[in-house]
Amino acid sequence: MDEESGKQSKKYVTAFILAGIAVFLFAWTFISQWK
Repeated sequence: MDEESGKQSKKYVTAFILAGIAVFLFAWTFISQWK
């Protein structure tokens, strides 16, 4: 595995984690408002 593809996959993993956190926070806020 070369350096460049390693950076690329790490970027995708970071974006995926950030998206997951954003969705989780949005859902948490929505549920809290709804109660």
